[in-house]
Amino acid sequence: MDDNNELKSHVKGHLAYDLMKYVVVGIVGWSAYAIGANSPAIQQALQRYSAGVIGASVGISSFLAFRLGSRSRRRPIFPALECDFWIESKKIDFVYESSTSIRYSRKYRLRALRDVESFSDRYSWTGTRINRMLCADNQFDLKLTRKKNLFQHFEVRFNRTVKKGTIVDVQINWELDDSNRQMTPFISALIDAPTDSLMMSVTLPPQLGVEKVVHEVSHSHGAPRGFSSNVVKLELGKDVWSIPNPKLLHLYEVRWTLDPNQSNEHASNTSTKTA
Repeated sequence: MDDNNELKSHVKGHLAYDLMKYVVVGIVGWSAYAIGANSPAIQQALQRYSAGVIGASVGISSFLAFRLGSRSRRRPIFPALECDFWIESKKIDFVYESSTSIRYSRKYRLRALRDVESFSDRYSWTGTRINRMLCADNQFDLKLTRKKNLFQHFEVRFNRTVKKGTIVDVQINWELDDSNRQMTPFISALIDAPTDSLMMSVTLPPQLGVEKVVHEVSHSHGAPRGFSSNVVKLELGKDVWSIPNPKLLHLYEVRWTLDPNQSNEHASNTSTKTA
């Protein structure tokens, strides 16, 4: 499937460099052999031109090796990821119910890559508190596991063995509170498993004074320079960003700026991170 395209593009530079080395060795070896051939005409021709051919080949391959080497240093190659699921779709929905109350949800459609009994993910919420977090399917159990840096990990237990190739739908809902107005306004998703479709939706009421959002793709949170960045105008207070085949180990972010001219009730900073 298409999830291997990114890795293939990364290793092409290394393959081209190795191929060039073999070409140079072949030219040098062929020339050395041909110079010792019995034909005086071949010997004369090769003696006249072989040094130039070898020199040009070495020069060209050295230049290409330098260029490919410098590019590969800026195109990191990661080892293969161990994944329990292929994510057919991931939908993130962030909705202001009021200036301090937010409804947040994630919907996953998962295809098991092996026999599994649970699904794991993580989140980070820097607002005042989480009033409620639950799994929409009451046949599944939701459990918070370890906390690593800013992220709280969680596990959805299916209470049965999900066989390889089986499709599972999982939805997690959060009721979030930001009474202290301490968040930063953005949502994001890191693609750490093969994913066919990512959709990120933000609903902002008119009283917040937000007219546009920024869609950005980068390699990490807080990256000084993203891969791409686009400003998008809201339509009726809502933004929906659909990304087909998001790239593995890329971070997709939607952020906005609250109008400083609004009253203190609405000019609060808001934030959530997802991965």
